[in-house]
Amino acid sequence: MAESNTRVPWRRGWTAADRRIALIAFADALGTGTYLAGSAVFFTQAVGLTAAQVGFGLSLGALVGLGTTFPIGVLADRIGPRPMLALICGWRALGFAGYAVISGLPAFLVLACLLGVASKAMAPVLQALVDVVVTPERRVRTMALSRSVRNVGFSLGGLLAVAPLQVGTRASYNVIVLVNAASFVVAGVLTWRMREIRTTDRRLGTRRHPFRALRDGHYLGLTLLNGIVLLNQSMLVLAIPLWTLQHTSVPRGFIPVFLVINTVLVALFQVPATRSAESLTSAIRTFVCSAGLVAGAAGMVAISGSLTTVAAAAVLVTAVLLQTGGELLQSAASWQLSFCFAPEESRGSYLALFGLGSALEGALGPYLLTASVIATGAGGWLGLAAVLAAAGLLLPLVVDPSRAVEGLPERPASATSRRRR
Repeated sequence: MAESNTRVPWRRGWTAADRRIALIAFADALGTGTYLAGSAVFFTQAVGLTAAQVGFGLSLGALVGLGTTFPIGVLADRIGPRPMLALICGWRALGFAGYAVISGLPAFLVLACLLGVASKAMAPVLQALVDVVVTPERRVRTMALSRSVRNVGFSLGGLLAVAPLQVGTRASYNVIVLVNAASFVVAGVLTWRMREIRTTDRRLGTRRHPFRALRDGHYLGLTLLNGIVLLNQSMLVLAIPLWTLQHTSVPRGFIPVFLVINTVLVALFQVPATRSAESLTSAIRTFVCSAGLVAGAAGMVAISGSLTTVAAAAVLVTAVLLQTGGELLQSAASWQLSFCFAPEESRGSYLALFGLGSALEGALGPYLLTASVIATGAGGWLGLAAVLAAAGLLLPLVVDPSRAVEGLPERPASATSRRRR
């Protein structure tokens, strides 16, 4: 009977909060997709930078973001995720609008660092907002809905960049960053108008334990293991394409097919995938399964280098399918696990800490996969598969269900009540 009650909300339609969160995610992705598609041309042609200067500035901004994500999470606990997210959107809108009027390296570095302050914190603060605008049993589904529409937004944003790039003037290039700025204005307004269905005296918790998350060994372990499985992202966008180009006879024109397969499947199946992580126990199983799928993808890539063109292409497509399946399950499981082990009064800082796993993967993953995996050939891919499988198998040993603050529908209500008292 309890299982039936758990599944009912997933068959209902979108709530008003679901739609608002999805619109926030879509606006963000639409602008970001436009910016990412045209940023390289914008910075080199409009701002007058070299490729090396662009890379240095963006990396510097990303490092600043790594250092400020957790403090912003603590601040979100103090003032609430809704005003914090609105502030982040406004900050980013001003920063990207500033790109339209700058020229030269110094101004670029200043703006890149200012934008870096808020860039990495937006995702965990949005997740914290979901926590207070939907009921607990709908949180993972709402996160999945936002991720699905985000994929659509990225694709449409990339198309929006085509016309300004074709025109090729400073004014047309400015459209690329101004569209991104406008998207954050829209996201900020939508955020500010959200209605919270429950509130918590978060300020009391952060005054007493502002750095509580950093001392939580179980949550740090969860964050680390999740960051390892998140290597599937760098596998998809960098390692598999480079391996295909350098170690197989598959035509380079086939490489974009990998990303198309992944994007379409994530948009279609991210919401259904959340059914595998509706409770804490099922989320742990799903995480282990996701790590196994990504490990299998790495193993498939390892054998592709010795195959004929057609066979290698088929094996690599299979690897991308496994990677995508692992990505879908990892996302669903990580949302549930990150919520279940984060105390309500400190949820902003906990989720910000958890988000650092993704940020570190984005910073270190490309280097690790190119320098350690691709450089050592098939053996490197098999070693990566072993690391990924180990991360999944270690999760049940690292997380202790009895330490969860919620999300234990399998346990009798009386036992839960006794534990909370």
